[in-house]
Amino acid sequence: MSIRPSSGNKSAPALGSFVLLVIVLLLVLGWLFAPSFKAGWTLFLNDGPLGALKADYNKTPDAFFGVWSDLNWVGSHGGSLLPSFTFGQFLALGPVGFSKFHAPIALFILGISAWLSCRALGFHPAVATLTALAAALNMNVFSNACWGLSSRPFALATSFLAVGALGATSQTNVWLRCALAGLAVGMGITEGADIGVLFSLFIGAFAFVFTWVKDKPSVQSAVQGMFRVAVVVVFSGIMAFHIIDALVFRAKVLTAVESQKQIMSPEQQWDWATQWSLPKAESFRLIIPGLHGYRMDTPDGGRYWGTAGRDPQWETTKRGFARFSGAGEYAGVTVMLFAAFACAQALRRQGNLYSLSERRLIAFWAAVALVALLFAWGRYAPFYRIVYAMPYFSNIRNPIKWTHILHLAVLMLFAYGLQALWRGYLDKAVAKIDPANWWAKATAFDKKWVYGCAGFLGLSVLGWMLYATSTGDLVKYLLNNAVASQGEAESSVAKEVARFSQREVLLYLVFLVLSLGGMMLGLAGFFRDRRSSWMAVILGGILVIDLARANTPWIQHYDYQAKYASNALLDYLKAQPTHQRTTVVPFGMQELAMLQQIYHVEWMQQQFPFYNIPSIDVIQDPRPSPENIVYREKLQPKPIRLWELTSTRYLVGLANPFADQLSQQLDGNQGRFKQIMAFSVFDAGSQRIGVRTNDTGPYALLEFTGALPRASLFTRWQSYTNDEALLNRLADPTFVPAQEVLISGNLGGPIDTNAPAGSVELTSYAPKRIQLKTQSATAAVVMLTDKYDGDWNVRVDGQPATLLRCNFLMRGVQVPAGQHVVEFEFQPSTTGLYVSLAAIGIGFVLCGVLLVTGRKES
Repeated sequence: MSIRPSSGNKSAPALGSFVLLVIVLLLVLGWLFAPSFKAGWTLFLNDGPLGALKADYNKTPDAFFGVWSDLNWVGSHGGSLLPSFTFGQFLALGPVGFSKFHAPIALFILGISAWLSCRALGFHPAVATLTALAAALNMNVFSNACWGLSSRPFALATSFLAVGALGATSQTNVWLRCALAGLAVGMGITEGADIGVLFSLFIGAFAFVFTWVKDKPSVQSAVQGMFRVAVVVVFSGIMAFHIIDALVFRAKVLTAVESQKQIMSPEQQWDWATQWSLPKAESFRLIIPGLHGYRMDTPDGGRYWGTAGRDPQWETTKRGFARFSGAGEYAGVTVMLFAAFACAQALRRQGNLYSLSERRLIAFWAAVALVALLFAWGRYAPFYRIVYAMPYFSNIRNPIKWTHILHLAVLMLFAYGLQALWRGYLDKAVAKIDPANWWAKATAFDKKWVYGCAGFLGLSVLGWMLYATSTGDLVKYLLNNAVASQGEAESSVAKEVARFSQREVLLYLVFLVLSLGGMMLGLAGFFRDRRSSWMAVILGGILVIDLARANTPWIQHYDYQAKYASNALLDYLKAQPTHQRTTVVPFGMQELAMLQQIYHVEWMQQQFPFYNIPSIDVIQDPRPSPENIVYREKLQPKPIRLWELTSTRYLVGLANPFADQLSQQLDGNQGRFKQIMAFSVFDAGSQRIGVRTNDTGPYALLEFTGALPRASLFTRWQSYTNDEALLNRLADPTFVPAQEVLISGNLGGPIDTNAPAGSVELTSYAPKRIQLKTQSATAAVVMLTDKYDGDWNVRVDGQPATLLRCNFLMRGVQVPAGQHVVEFEFQPSTTGLYVSLAAIGIGFVLCGVLLVTGRKES
């Protein structure tokens, strides 16, 4: 890439711009996340809340060697924590520190990465600083980080680094840079999973295009480009080896998706894969942040009222999600303005400020932005059908993920637009521009651009006027689309939301005028040469104020000490030494509705993992494994049998006489349900639901004494080689789970015996290590009501034994007569971890080589 030399390319201005960037980022992010510094307070995280971070199965460093998620369902393979920026923070800061600071740290690193990339590409130091600020405060990654996904800004950061390594102006160490780019891409995949895969496709395309167009396109440059792509692929594969091994081969995510396809119709699969699509009208959120609101709970009319995430069936049945928002798409008015300026400049016929290769790269990034936007529309447009039909892509859920690619492309175009401003209007190397008579001497392009901007501003003003006078229609739409929550005054809420949206359009106009004004001052030469730093200050001020005010609604802090304070219900459940599971009564009764919501939203996702209370319910499982699917389908219609087999001993339900009613209607009057405590719930403040025990309810904690203990010993078993027959037997009312166990495969020994069952004692429990003591007069089978998985090993008296699959889903082992010590241990392969750690080491070595050789050259 040829960049004309300028006064800003010297090392001193570059160092100054970097120091300034660090100071501004620390001040802005420190101000935005100031409550995180308060003792006892932390950032709200929807994905990965503090309760889950504190769970025993996430303890570091052990979790880097495998995670067994033992607190939901009957356990599941959680892969492992990955050698990445995100989990490096978790290891260094701990659960509380991570929940407080992971978002600002990730955004800070993103800003630094964008600066390094821009400098490697040869951009002016001021351009690099402004682009870095735009990247760090970009709402797409900012909102995701605040939602709990700091992996998103990290994935974007590694993509910037890869682009910088591949497109560097230096002509030396080309293959070393390609290797570093590959390692960056691999880290992006480690951080972003399928999003990282999407980034990798376009980084690979950039590697080829940059090589092909940097001089004169030819067969030779095309071949060279393909070799560079190959190097990127190899090194990215080495870096991402661990996540590929953990998710694909250990957790078997792709296998689960394929099995899910087999039980879904093509229409159901399409609806599942595209539920989170970007509605076409909501593309305006790129330039108007609150046009459709922010979060679902943003106050003063700022609640989200768009349809991204809406259940496809909602339009006809009014069931499922009406809306769901956890992310914003605002790129910034200034960013979009200069991105458009770059595209226009690249099409300029005379006096073009870009080299030919730069114009081609601008065309590349513009095409990437367009393609990403079209695919992000998902089910709202026909374009996503193209990529959906390709191998692998139907396994990626939510087309809105393509907006991450869109924002990378827009930020790159923003940098090119700023570079044109500095190169053509602010650099001392250009002819002197007299601001007093600039318009008289302005080029045809400049005049056309000004006319175009004026026309766009006029259209924006007209659009705001029409929108501001259409309150009645907007309120009617909001009333018909369930914006108000249950119990709220629908008309008042709809009017408040409408006013908020209209104010957001007005704010857009304010920042559009400011951005256009700043640009016009630059074009007119007011800040040429040494005064160009004032241009950076003006644009940076507009950019930071605009993006910071727009991002504020995504930041929510709370008093975690108050939120996670225990209560009588939690005290009882966490004190149980048997580790039997809990659920909420699943019946669709109006009296249970509020309790079920509290259970699923607060207790199961927050307090239960915080106190390591196991639940039979699943917090989130978009890609359930095939064995879980068939097991639930067979047994969920019979909740008593499901609770028996899964050690679900505690139920949250209604107070007496509800326990007797369950016994009569579900359990044949066996009397296995009893009430432990009655309680009521209340708003305890600090986003916490309080529990007050009493004698009358209306709610109660119930005990189901028919549930199997977590560990059982059987002298009666029966072997099955047919899973369907085994499942049918499990669901058979004549089958008594406490007396017999069903074994998958051929296990020799008695099918029936009158020998006493013996005993089993759970002596030590941790998510990945469980120890039992058994005693029996004859050979027996020990069963844990924990899921079978090939990465579990079992030893009897210290000697390896064969892991059995019991009752279709559980794990167990056969023990001989007598007393024995049985140990179950989760030991997934660590090969992937060490390969990726080696790749990180290689990356540090290559960076060192690059720095040393770079100093020698200078």
